[in-house]
Amino acid sequence: MKKGVLILSTIFLAGAFAVFVGRNEPDPVNPITTEAAASPTEDYDISFAATAISAYEVSLNVTTNISLPVEVMASVSIKDQNPQDTYIEVSQRVTLTTPEQTVTIDGRNEGLPTGEYVAEVTFYPRWGAKKGPAEAKRIDEEISGQADVSLTGSVGRKT
Repeated sequence: MKKGVLILSTIFLAGAFAVFVGRNEPDPVNPITTEAAASPTEDYDISFAATAISAYEVSLNVTTNISLPVEVMASVSIKDQNPQDTYIEVSQRVTLTTPEQTVTIDGRNEGLPTGEYVAEVTFYPRWGAKKGPAEAKRIDEEISGQADVSLTGSVGRKT
C-alpha cells in the first residue's frame, strides 16, 4: 500500500508541478500585424498645369489630394535668375477649397518682362493648414509642384 501511495503522490506532484510550470510560462505572443505608417507628406501631392492667358497672366489648374481647405503659396518667377539680379516674381496666398481649382496670377502691376518662367504652388505646413482639417495639420513637410510657362510681358526699351 505504501508503494501505491508513493506512486499516486508522485503522479500527483508531477501533475501539480506541470500545472504550476504551465501557468508561469508567458502567454504565447499573438502577433499584431500593422502596416508601416508612411509619413503623412508621402501620401499627398500638388500638381498643376500652367498656361499663359495674357502677356502678364498665368492660369494654374491645381490638383491636390490634401484634405481641404488649406492655404498655399502660388508664384511665378523668372527662370535662371542670378543672385545679383533684381528678383522677378509674383506670388499670392490662395485658399484651396476643392481638389481641382484654377488660380490666376496677374503680374501686370509688377510689369513682368517677356521670358521663361517657373510657376510653383507650395503648401507650407507651418501656416497652410492653420484653418484646415486635422489631416492637413499632421503634414510635416512642404509639398509643392512646379511647371514652366512663357510670358510675353513688357519689353525693356533700348536707350
